[in-house]
Amino acid sequence: MKKRKLTGICLAVCVMGAAVTACSAQGQAENGSPASTEGVQYTDGIAEEPGNDGEDGKAVSGIVDGTVSGQGTGDEAGSPAEPADGQGETEGGLPAELLKDSYLNGPDTCPYVTFVSDGPVTAQGGRFLLSAAEDGDLWRYDEFEILKRYMHGEWSQVPIITGMCGNTSYYDVPADEPEAMDIEWQWLYGELPPGIYCLEKNIFPGKVLDADYEDMDEKTIAMEEAKKHVCAPFAIHGEPDIQMEVWDVTPTGLKLQFTHMPGKARDTTEYDFGSWYELEQYTEGEWKTLPVYAEAEYAWEDLAYSIPAEGSQVLEIDWEWLYGSLEDGTYRIHKNIYPEKDASRDLSMYTAFWVEKCREGEE
Repeated sequence: MKKRKLTGICLAVCVMGAAVTACSAQGQAENGSPASTEGVQYTDGIAEEPGNDGEDGKAVSGIVDGTVSGQGTGDEAGSPAEPADGQGETEGGLPAELLKDSYLNGPDTCPYVTFVSDGPVTAQGGRFLLSAAEDGDLWRYDEFEILKRYMHGEWSQVPIITGMCGNTSYYDVPADEPEAMDIEWQWLYGELPPGIYCLEKNIFPGKVLDADYEDMDEKTIAMEEAKKHVCAPFAIHGEPDIQMEVWDVTPTGLKLQFTHMPGKARDTTEYDFGSWYELEQYTEGEWKTLPVYAEAEYAWEDLAYSIPAEGSQVLEIDWEWLYGSLEDGTYRIHKNIYPEKDASRDLSMYTAFWVEKCREGEE
């Protein structure tokens, strides 16, 4: 189907990476420091958090390949199915804990527009369908999308490794048949690791875009106040089918969690990992390993931690002794895991994150 472009209306837009703020971060566990030239033994700290014992909590569960059948329309096609008694997932594969999630179904979502995936979504991109209720008001969308990931109970924007600035046009959300969108995000976000994601598009009322304004500032404010969004959730699986989530990011550390990806073809292999990790920064168009800050010789303690088939493993990592305090930028943490029965088979895991230092009150 051909896009119906709203001519004569455009707005300068920049799509860049918003940063993770570290202003209110709590202190990290003291789990490493430089030592004498004879070397230092360093161990990641295992945090006492729900899910470590495999009983109290599974950080996320229930997403399988595919997406929910609709969103926010209030009818049979748009309402998520209720989970069966004693089960943590719906027929559409969306975790039960997300059915009433304010990001997917809250007041900022547009109840008259549906946005879903059309077939399997890959780590590089996928096809999505956008449509509006036939008897509703006119809604319009712009040319940009935002990719978010569900980690530790929250939706966080996936770090952008590049950016795009320019003028955007607005298009009518069709009501007669869905608008098919082939969206490739690898150039903007890189290849996605296993995890639960949601693609978001901003939706604007046609009457707000068509109104008369004294200047562009007044129009921008009106559009921001009236803006809604629609979200298409999906899951990315991989080899190994383990998601590595990070949160509480500061310039000197973060929390990290390993969890098996949920789904009908769930991998129940148990994996192990050691204390080693490294940090990389996206700069000059590529990921580059950060130089080690520690002046003394150091070594990683030869320990093994398990990722259980049920539940998760949570760590607190403090890298100040090794890398110092990170400057603003886009980074990723690299850890290796291996199947419990084959310690020689290292499998690389990466998760990207932003760092933005507090500006107010910094010395």
